Amino acid sequence: MPSAAETVPGWTSFLQTLMQSHPGLASCLMEGLPSLEDQNNRLVVAFAADKVFQMERLAQDRGTLERHMATCWGRPLQLRLITAGTAQRSGEQEAIRRAVAPTEQEVLEEVCREDRSLSRLVELLQGEAVAEPEGAGWQPEAGGPQDRDV
Repeated sequence: MPSAAETVPGWTSFLQTLMQSHPGLASCLMEGLPSLEDQNNRLVVAFAADKVFQMERLAQDRGTLERHMATCWGRPLQLRLITAGTAQRSGEQEAIRRAVAPTEQEVLEEVCREDRSLSRLVELLQGEAVAEPEGAGWQPEAGGPQDRDV
């Protein structure tokens, strides 16, 4: 069975773009297997029978998706969502997820593959990626409660 990227050139790029503004929709789309019907100007995404929630979520935002599809493929395309027994295999889903939304650990591993010195340092320190906590970039204003003598 061919992968999504092989059946629809630009699929991974489309998901990456969509992830920036509509991560929920991109996540739902990653559950399906796309195919492009050029003669009908239609993008068909097949889902396993247990993915009804994802299909309903995507159907609610069909207009948004079709606008993004037109931008990505340079022509208007109609989105068709179907249930089929040939939905995306888990290995293919994982490969697309890594390309579209890698974890902090996956990003660290990729950077270490490209930089041997960093790789050795991370290995020496037994380092691992830690997600940046919410508000980590927040700096209190001068004169706040922590700056006052008590």
